[in-house]
Amino acid sequence: MSAVKPSLESARYDLSLLFFPDARTTAEVCELIYQTSDSKLISTLSLTPYTVGRSFSRQEQIELAERLKKLEVGFVFSAKPPFQGEIRFDPRDKDEELSEAAADKDSQTAKRSHHGLRKVFVAGASLLVFGLASLVVLNLYLSKPEKQILDANFEARVESLQGRVEHRRQRSLQWENSSVGLSLRNRDSIRTLADANAEIRYREGQTIELQEKSLVVIGETRLGTENILTHQIELEDGQVRAELAASIERNRLELQTPQGRIEIESPRPGQAERSAVETEVRAGQLKVSVIEGVAGFYDPQTNQRTEIARDSELTSQIGQSSQLRHILGLQLLVPQDGVRLSESVGIHFQWENVAGVDLYELRIASDRQMSDILLSQRTSESQMRLNFIDSGTIFWQVIGESSSRVYRSPVRSLYVP
Repeated sequence: MSAVKPSLESARYDLSLLFFPDARTTAEVCELIYQTSDSKLISTLSLTPYTVGRSFSRQEQIELAERLKKLEVGFVFSAKPPFQGEIRFDPRDKDEELSEAAADKDSQTAKRSHHGLRKVFVAGASLLVFGLASLVVLNLYLSKPEKQILDANFEARVESLQGRVEHRRQRSLQWENSSVGLSLRNRDSIRTLADANAEIRYREGQTIELQEKSLVVIGETRLGTENILTHQIELEDGQVRAELAASIERNRLELQTPQGRIEIESPRPGQAERSAVETEVRAGQLKVSVIEGVAGFYDPQTNQRTEIARDSELTSQIGQSSQLRHILGLQLLVPQDGVRLSESVGIHFQWENVAGVDLYELRIASDRQMSDILLSQRTSESQMRLNFIDSGTIFWQVIGESSSRVYRSPVRSLYVP
């Protein structure tokens, strides 16, 4: 019994950028692919050949290739297994070389004889029938109302959002405004713009909180060995906080980044209430901080896995070895915890001055978990004065860094009148 060949419409492609005609085009391509004009990312993108840290569907490949050709950008789309072949364009070449991905790896050898030509004809006819049937099924699939499809196949939902949050479906290059309750499927993307944040929740309760200027791609959900239910998600740029509540069932989140893969597993009841991990990817650098529980980092460059314990932080950069640092305590001085202020102007924040720390970060949040960051200010001093417009209870924390250690204070609250 012969195996059914996969449809070319299901193919996925890796993209390598070979050439940019000028700096303006580099910035335009950065905005097209990553939806950001960050200068450091543009600088990294210009170091060709550059491999984009995500794969593209067949429809995305077709649309993106046309856009890149109009911009005179050199590129190679390489088909991922089980397909073969590549789509190449380089404006510096005299002749454009294009070769489509083929579902049948042995089709080229069938041209050697008349008997081979008959095989090609029969195989071609079979593929044509299969292709027409696939188009009919695909047309029926696309003709269904989107809500029906999402309700049946969603991986996660948007639990909450603030500010401008957008999503992009797997087969589209267009970004649309997101809303609470939006269903997300495998290979859908979601991003937060400036001063925006969002929370994604999976069926089993795992959450991913996106801070401002962040972009993630929803991956597949699979039941692996030892009955571990694993959700995959790709962080292309920005900062997220992942949380898994304690569970009898073994659940795992795999957070894929350009530098490597972070693995977070739910703790057993009685071990801890949850696992909480903050991950940030900015300008080619990865930072992973374990707030609660334990996480693992797999480095594809060294083929090694590093365990990141609670109160530890790992940093990694492409082409460099990862570094693991311990998180130590930092003492806060004023204001005292739980104090009710009499005014909202010139509030004095002060903390201990630690030898070897050159930069401190004062964070203001709306919750004690410090997941909803309202303000983040950096200073080389051990104190800062701030003015507040809105009244209510806020929470604050200070973080300091040295070459080998990270200093993190406890969280305090105060009431602003």
